[in-house]
Amino acid sequence: MGDPLISSYPINEYRTVLGLISGTSADGVDVACVRFAPVGVNDPLELMSFQTIPYPAELKQRVLDASEDKLTLRQTAVLHTDLGRFFGEVAKEAMPEGGCHLVASHGQTVCHLPAQQTTLQLGEGAFIARETGVLTVTDFRPADLALGGQGAPLVPLFDRYLLAHQERSRIAVNLGGIANITVIPADSDKITAWDTGPANCVSDAVCRAHQKGDFDPEGRMAAEGKVDQTLLERLLQLDYFQTPPPKSTGLEDFGKEFALLYFQDRDFCDLLRTAVALSAQSLVNAIEHAANDLPGSSLDLVFAGGGTSNLTLMSEIRQRLASSRISRNGQRPGFLTFADFGISEEAREAVAFAYLGDRTARGLTGALPSTTGASRSAILGKISVPAPYYR
Repeated sequence: MGDPLISSYPINEYRTVLGLISGTSADGVDVACVRFAPVGVNDPLELMSFQTIPYPAELKQRVLDASEDKLTLRQTAVLHTDLGRFFGEVAKEAMPEGGCHLVASHGQTVCHLPAQQTTLQLGEGAFIARETGVLTVTDFRPADLALGGQGAPLVPLFDRYLLAHQERSRIAVNLGGIANITVIPADSDKITAWDTGPANCVSDAVCRAHQKGDFDPEGRMAAEGKVDQTLLERLLQLDYFQTPPPKSTGLEDFGKEFALLYFQDRDFCDLLRTAVALSAQSLVNAIEHAANDLPGSSLDLVFAGGGTSNLTLMSEIRQRLASSRISRNGQRPGFLTFADFGISEEAREAVAFAYLGDRTARGLTGALPSTTGASRSAILGKISVPAPYYR
């Protein structure tokens, strides 16, 4: 059950939590309003609303510049404050009638260096708490890193909560800027998770590098190209794809520098198609690795994330799955989405951080050693208390 870290947090009542996240693609802020049942009541959580608020163009550019080491220390510090103000405004606008009990903000990742136990998510929680007047949890990753973990992925506990089944093993697949999976064996609490590599971030970076916009809508330009098989095979031999899990990655590995190094001097659409193929094949390789030892008579793949709207990426994944060795009792895996479980594909991560924020406020751990490689589980995040709570 856990003892709440804040004595006034109403664990024995229905609680409303706003979950916020901006992914590595920096498209904007996803905000989910989630209702949790009282502790001891087995009602499932309820997604009350979800929306995505795009970044203002100037703010988005500063986020991208920070990720590419183009900002000074002082400029990054100011961005941290400005993002906190912006997240606070977004949360305030998304507040349901009657208010909410907690805001849980993942923030904006601009640096993730797990080998050096370092990560940086911008968006100061004190400004969110001031703007909303609501208890706020932010900065979820460092507690896991301090215990030797990767600090990512952090959504597996939520995936297990939503998808666990006694007879069917399931693999949750998130396609954001980075792709990650959560492996949930049938009738078991033992889960594993890791980042498989890029999802959209390489194709996004290729678009920007060639001045073709910030991304490829629905993968339409990639659909016009052909896979450069020689380049794809070369990229799949890179160290990250050969490293066993647990592992995590980010734009440091698969951002602008990666695109400029490997995705030049070829037809633009061919480059995009090859970037999509890299995302798809590295994901399928990871699923194949995970599926071999899973129990149960059936296996489901459950997809989420903005990458599901990239039709070329989804087509590449389906084709490569069909030619893989992944099966269960001679049957191919089921192909589902989080929408089949009541959570839209786009909302999954925002809902997951609402779930993690609620766990933090309840004094419960938010990550598992089996998913991040940490020496033990930790309570995640830092709490910012608004003025009405002060004594």
